[in-house]
Amino acid sequence: MCDPCFETCAELSAPVKIFGDLHGQFGDLMRLFEEYGSPNTAGDITYIDYLFLGDYVDRGSHSLETICLLLALKVEYPRSVHLIRGNHEAADINALFGFRLECLERLGDEDGIWWGASGGEGGEAGAGVCGQGRLGDKDSIWVWRRINALFNWLPLAALIEGKILCMHGGIGRCIDQIDQISALQRPITMEDGGPRGGAGGMGMAATAAVLETTLRRYCAT
Repeated sequence: MCDPCFETCAELSAPVKIFGDLHGQFGDLMRLFEEYGSPNTAGDITYIDYLFLGDYVDRGSHSLETICLLLALKVEYPRSVHLIRGNHEAADINALFGFRLECLERLGDEDGIWWGASGGEGGEAGAGVCGQGRLGDKDSIWVWRRINALFNWLPLAALIEGKILCMHGGIGRCIDQIDQISALQRPITMEDGGPRGGAGGMGMAATAAVLETTLRRYCAT
């Protein structure tokens, strides 16, 4: 996912299984695999791709299991398992909707450190995410922060057979061609609004916030 060869708009060939929001519902993910086939050599991974449309964390109580399994599958089958980004794959969103709290409650303020203080005071630092430098002992990063750093590298869309465009949300008002999505350079940080030029001056995080506000008003009526 951090390799430039993985485009911001992934190009896939059919057949493809497409999965929507998971939101930390690890049990539901297991049931989907049991019902429709599993992404392993005993299943159908050798001839069917798997595409997940984002929102892997938040709301559910097993965000850690869900995202860790999907990342492990991506590592094991990098050309067959595809993860694109949803609006909850952003630190400012998942800090509010449960993922950060889950990491703190289940891993603890200290035990939730991914790495960094590997040798005590002055010990060797752990490697940074995707080659973004090395981390000192005083800069230990929580699991939550490191996973969010990885989220910044996720593709934003997928195109199946050049005909079916898949993404988590909608298309920005200034997006006229798929090439405009492909041209977006990762990593993309959503905290500052994301790729503003591609969404008519309104970044992906802002778009998600407007959508959520609209849905809340609709459901209240």
